[in-house]
Amino acid sequence: MKKRARLGHRRESLEWMLAATLIICVQLVKPDSLNAQSLQTVNMAIPSKSFQMVIYPVAQQKGYMKEEGLDQRVIFVAPTTSIQAMLGGDVQFTGAGSSALVSIARGNTPLKVVVATNDRVLQWLVTRPEITSPKELKGKKIATTGVGAIATFMVKQVLTKHGLDGNKDVTYLDVGQGNQLTALLGGGFDAAVLSVEQRYVALDKGMREMFFMGNEVKNSWGDAGDNGQAH
Repeated sequence: MKKRARLGHRRESLEWMLAATLIICVQLVKPDSLNAQSLQTVNMAIPSKSFQMVIYPVAQQKGYMKEEGLDQRVIFVAPTTSIQAMLGGDVQFTGAGSSALVSIARGNTPLKVVVATNDRVLQWLVTRPEITSPKELKGKKIATTGVGAIATFMVKQVLTKHGLDGNKDVTYLDVGQGNQLTALLGGGFDAAVLSVEQRYVALDKGMREMFFMGNEVKNSWGDAGDNGQAH
């Protein structure tokens, strides 16, 4: 019974997120003259077929967008490229996430964040099995999706919290979007920042989960928010 209750709660949460997304999208792009017989085409760019992006193709396949007068087309585009496509008018929405936030903050890009699909970072730092603590990463190489990516920034903060100099004690190398797991399993790296899907495969292959960044970052920000100081 408890399992059924949890599943029911998850379904309700997914439905709520979908509803929130659809309402915001309609407010932004639905013209006043739109009627039930016409659909406005909108292109939704997502960076990969990942867990947190699943709600958008689900909304498309279930017909939720059409109920709101939208002909949603989900396409796969790299985060930075999708932002450029938005500025060019080819894409109306992007799931670029932190990449979009960086662009907005640094370049005064005329974009707006309309919804967050999860309340914490769904990424993990996974290491080779012989590495048993964060401090053992000193002098090691970590595979990331970019040395300037938000995920890399967060890893630096977390490692510093665990007693390392997150900026100097490890080497971060950009292996490209979606290639972190391959890089780790290939033996050329000691750790990698992985997504939900990559994490499960890595653990099946004998790799070690060092920490869930969603918990680490949320706890750190929570502490900072409690007393006004960063930890």
